[in-house]
Amino acid sequence: MTSKVMELYFPEDLIQAIETRAKATSTDQNTVVVDILVSAFGLPSSSQVPVTEGQLVEELVEEKTSQLSLANMLLQAEIVKRKQISATLSQEKEFISALIRNLPIGVISTDESGKILLVNSAYEEICGYSSQELVGQSPPYFYWDVANQEGIYETFLRSLSGQSEKIELWFTRKNGERFLAQLHPIALFDAYGNLLHHLAVIIDITEGRQAEKALQESEEKYRSLFELANDSILIIDAETQGFLNVNWNAARRLGYTRSEVLNLAIEDISLPMSAQRQQALEQELRINGNVVFEHIYRCKDGVEIPVEISSQIIEYDNRLAIQSFVRDISKRKRTREAFQKQREIRQTIFEHIPILIFFFDADCQIQLINRETEEVLGWSLAELQKIDLWSQCYPHPEYRQMVIEHMQTADAGWQDFQTRVRDGRLLDISWTTVQLSDGTLIGIGRDVTQRKHSERELRQAHSELEERSEKLIELNHQLQSTLEELRTAEEELLVQNETIAKAHQQLEIEVRHYQDLFDLAPDAYLLTDSEGVIEEANQAAAELLSCEQEHLLGKALKEFIPPGERRAFLGKLSKIREPQSPYTYQLRLKLRSDASQQIVAKVNAKHNLNKKILGFRWLMRQLVTEHSESA
Repeated sequence: MTSKVMELYFPEDLIQAIETRAKATSTDQNTVVVDILVSAFGLPSSSQVPVTEGQLVEELVEEKTSQLSLANMLLQAEIVKRKQISATLSQEKEFISALIRNLPIGVISTDESGKILLVNSAYEEICGYSSQELVGQSPPYFYWDVANQEGIYETFLRSLSGQSEKIELWFTRKNGERFLAQLHPIALFDAYGNLLHHLAVIIDITEGRQAEKALQESEEKYRSLFELANDSILIIDAETQGFLNVNWNAARRLGYTRSEVLNLAIEDISLPMSAQRQQALEQELRINGNVVFEHIYRCKDGVEIPVEISSQIIEYDNRLAIQSFVRDISKRKRTREAFQKQREIRQTIFEHIPILIFFFDADCQIQLINRETEEVLGWSLAELQKIDLWSQCYPHPEYRQMVIEHMQTADAGWQDFQTRVRDGRLLDISWTTVQLSDGTLIGIGRDVTQRKHSERELRQAHSELEERSEKLIELNHQLQSTLEELRTAEEELLVQNETIAKAHQQLEIEVRHYQDLFDLAPDAYLLTDSEGVIEEANQAAAELLSCEQEHLLGKALKEFIPPGERRAFLGKLSKIREPQSPYTYQLRLKLRSDASQQIVAKVNAKHNLNKKILGFRWLMRQLVTEHSESA
């Protein structure tokens, strides 16, 4: 008989019975097991030894006893095994039940009619109903969407028939909130194919679907932005430097079709750059993830355009790529160059204009000066920043404060101040201030020393002219008074006539000379009688009063004063009869165009030798700066 090796596992009590039998028969345990199995299955013994009848009966009894003992041991082993299986099944049932209860996805169990047998806590949370409300309910369930109950019921019936396709349905929670659910129906059968239960797994996919929709909208928006962006957008393979994608704007500006661009590499459109610069840009891109720089691209037709490139590292189709936003900066560069040119022009004007210009802050600290300021005042910018300019130029405290207050007031107009410069000279400088939008103050000055000197000389010449005019007038009266005497002394007159004629000729020349000075003077001069009637006026007076020069003669000066101000004017005129002179007034003149203008008038009274007022001399000037009215 062929032998095979087998490994058998027996319960502890069966092993003890085998050991007892082996000792009783003085055989090994394997022989006992083999003999029992041969006897149990009716197989022929491995050895044929003649036995007596008593031995045969005894062996038969032992054999049956062994068979019963073995059967009992096998039965006990089966009982133990079934208990173990029952315990295992119980544990598995508890495990599955606990698993279902604690699953993060909703699970529902129904019978073949659709009656709910079980729901887990996730299902309660998804639907908003408790298990007490749901268990035992038959279709339609509470959470079915009222507007689509018929469609949901048809889908439910298909799932009961054993169809297990994935289902998406809109349900309504207990609080009225609608949600999109994904159901996975599962039919459970026993070993004989009988339906035991229906299970269904439910997942709330509302947020996921919304996220998908948002992602889709975001992708559509990105595609729209990508295609409609004003900038050119290039996506470049970080390894091969070939184009992975470009927008329509990039292809259009480079003069290619999109398919043509996608067959190019970046070096086909980019002008070469130094290896050092390229390494620096690559390092910055690698460290920071983005880089912005200016470069030049070459179009298909060979035209080169300056561009600003903003590049960043992205992942595109599962590979590293460089996304570049490219902007044509041709216009910006032209603007920048024009701005630079204007700046150079302004700087050149600032340095060479014969006007004093300096920048200072609200505390009157000097920040910048031009060349003219340095030359006129005598200090450089570095020196001015170490000294108090105002104390140096205006030593008197009260006068200095008046200057500072004027300079701190923007758009206050021009005002003349006597200014001491570095070499000790006193200059007449007219100052004004303008203010920039950022609060910076700019002082602007002009040296009017020469003009002031000319004005003083002009006033002195005018005074001398007036004195000579008075003398000539007085001489004329004297000549008139002696005319009769001259007639009676014809011989004497004939002798003196030639002398007088020469003197008169010289007098006319001088009168004509001073008359020319009078007519061509830049300021307005008037001569009126004691009542204010105009007797003489120069061309400047005619222009100031907007009246023809010949039409001024014989007109009363008060006619050029607004009606409401004439009383005050006549009152001022009456004061001039007092022996004090000269007088300075601010007057408003009414012009023929119904416009008006402010003037400053200086007035002297004309006296004869007996101190009788013969008339008035008027010097008028359009008001430019504010003056205090003095008397």
